Amino acid sequence: MREPLGLDPIAIQNWSFEADVVADGRYISSDPTTANPITDWGRQTGVTIPFGVINPSAGMMSPVQTPEGSNAAFSNGAIFGQWLHVPILNDYTYTLMVDAGIRMDVEPIRQDYEIRLLREEGTGYVVLAALQGTTPKAGRWETAVLTYDATAVDGQLGIQLYSAGVQLLFDNVRLDASLAVPEPTTVLLLGIGLIGLAGFSRRKFFK
Repeated sequence: MREPLGLDPIAIQNWSFEADVVADGRYISSDPTTANPITDWGRQTGVTIPFGVINPSAGMMSPVQTPEGSNAAFSNGAIFGQWLHVPILNDYTYTLMVDAGIRMDVEPIRQDYEIRLLREEGTGYVVLAALQGTTPKAGRWETAVLTYDATAVDGQLGIQLYSAGVQLLFDNVRLDASLAVPEPTTVLLLGIGLIGLAGFSRRKFFK
């Protein structure tokens, strides 16, 4: 087991989806003309599936319309994300946190979602880690937390958001990196082992 040593926030562009101006209760959607309706975020699969940015009204989300700012992203089943232009570092722990919510003015159906950490590979990507969440309570937000321990320096880091249903909202996306260190008990056991090894070598030498 490893414990994180310090935190280093990684910059995410348009992390609370405030770059686009949207009136209260309105939205900007990829359907039918805008390929990537959210500034700094891009569609990664699901060409015909709408996603975009919304300014939820009190009739959509209550008592908190959005965890941060006025806007949130929404997905009707699309997968979208962004590359962070930072390398994956060995022995670092990456923690991705995303607030997810479901509108209370839509039909109450199952709304599973996933948050993912990616590694760029050629013209595509590999999913390093994923966390699946289930439908939040109608009108409410929950925080999904995904942790990944990197074991090699390999490629560029990216994030990805996905919903299995309609009108799943995302907001307040943040990512921390921390240098992982052994737990104190692990260090103690290692020290005891080294002392024992040194004592054994000394006895063997003086025989």
